[in-house]
Amino acid sequence: MTYFFAQSQYFWLLLLIPVILVAYALVQRGKTRRIRRLGDEALVKELMPSRSVAKGWVRIVIFCFAWLFFVIGLCRPLIGAKLQERKTKGAEVMIVLDVSNSMLAQDYSPNRLERAKLAISRIVDKLGDDRIGLIVFAGRAFVQLPITTDYVSAKMFLGSISTESVPVQGTAIGDAISTAIRSFSAQSEKSRAIIVITDGENHEDDPVAAAKDAADMGIIVYTIGVGSAQGQPIPYKGELMKDKDGEIVVTKLDEQTLKEIAKAGGGAYVHAGNDEFGLAPIIEDIRRLEDEEFTSQVFEEYDEQFMYFFAVALLLLVIEMLIGNRKALLKDSTSVAGNYNLANNLYRQENWEEAGKYMSKLDKQAEDLERGSDILFNEGDIAIAKQDWKAAVDAFRRSLLMNPGDLDAKENYIYAKKKLQEQQNQQNQQNQDQNQDQNQDNKDNQDQSQDPQDQSQDPQDQSQDPQDQEKQQQPQPQDQKISPQQAQAMLKAIQAKEKETQDKVNKEKADALKAAQKDKNW
Repeated sequence: MTYFFAQSQYFWLLLLIPVILVAYALVQRGKTRRIRRLGDEALVKELMPSRSVAKGWVRIVIFCFAWLFFVIGLCRPLIGAKLQERKTKGAEVMIVLDVSNSMLAQDYSPNRLERAKLAISRIVDKLGDDRIGLIVFAGRAFVQLPITTDYVSAKMFLGSISTESVPVQGTAIGDAISTAIRSFSAQSEKSRAIIVITDGENHEDDPVAAAKDAADMGIIVYTIGVGSAQGQPIPYKGELMKDKDGEIVVTKLDEQTLKEIAKAGGGAYVHAGNDEFGLAPIIEDIRRLEDEEFTSQVFEEYDEQFMYFFAVALLLLVIEMLIGNRKALLKDSTSVAGNYNLANNLYRQENWEEAGKYMSKLDKQAEDLERGSDILFNEGDIAIAKQDWKAAVDAFRRSLLMNPGDLDAKENYIYAKKKLQEQQNQQNQQNQDQNQDQNQDNKDNQDQSQDPQDQSQDPQDQSQDPQDQEKQQQPQPQDQKISPQQAQAMLKAIQAKEKETQDKVNKEKADALKAAQKDKNW
């Protein structure tokens, strides 16, 4: 049995284990120093029965082992039956496919490019031990798939090809042939062929000279013409493509150029038809060449083993979590982490009263804790759920004092303060209504005890009292540190800054692409 790792580069992540252990040791050392400042270390330990140094080290060691197994799983361990040298005989064929915008013309169904991809896919299914490679080109050429016998990968890469596979438009057939010449394997010397599939509208270089160079090296160059002599317009982004003068572009098949390329390369030219694209006769011609012998090292059988290492890592993480805060909470009701986690769980269960009870245990010491702003934020959320607006305003205000940049806390503070003001206004309105009813009763009693002349005057005097009381009882506007308008303006300013940065980056990318783009965009 042979073991190997498909992605061994992830082993570098194991270097984090000593870093984690050293960092944890330093943290524990700092805690010990702070405990010694409180007094006798033995006495302090008796006063803190829930604190266990050994338990902490057990948890961190278990976590490191979990990390170890997780990293091994990332490296994809494989078990192979045996490593064997495999020998095959065949030819090496580089298919060079034009992906310029002119290949979007629809004189083939659905268009030139998709029809060519379909023909290549069918030929791949018929290959035996021949090796195949794939190069895409427009204004420049790129190796899409190196020489291989992995036909499944070849079809997968073929399916992802589009006119956007090459960022620079144009048609550089010569550069594509030169790239194909350099892409053959070192084992191949005789049976090598290049098949160029294009409409032949070369805009950039001298493809005939490149084909002659290939022939001098013993490489045969075939060409397949895609398109019609009368030409077709190019559909592009919902309309027909136009040149820089605003005229509709009509792309025509340049058979003469393709015939010259094939002649210089010692091959043949075929005009692609709707039924027979032309690849099959060319492949048959290539098979008449003398087969070369290729050797490769392969595993005859192998199985993925990563899932077992992930399972062990998950089990260790579960064990590490069980040695945790729940036990600490049972032993010590003042456990910060225990109360915090329990309160959050109760909050998720919508048990607001119990969640508030456990979170309130941390309220007084929140400002001295590392995650104090989070504790106060969650306390404010619980208060909102209970519609205790005064407590919510106080909690979010204290959270913002610890973390002024928390936009969520600002929005919640504004919301809670608005609700509190509405609640106070509602209470004041109720008090006003009660006072008006009471004044009206007093007025009626006075009217009954006064003479008619006084009754004609007193109502006017009495009518002024409720207004004076209303002015006195009218709630005074409260100063707000952050108004809703200010918070909204802050958010809009941040979003505008982010959009400005993104627009700048996009503009730089567009300028760079425009600088590299050719005059002809097809």
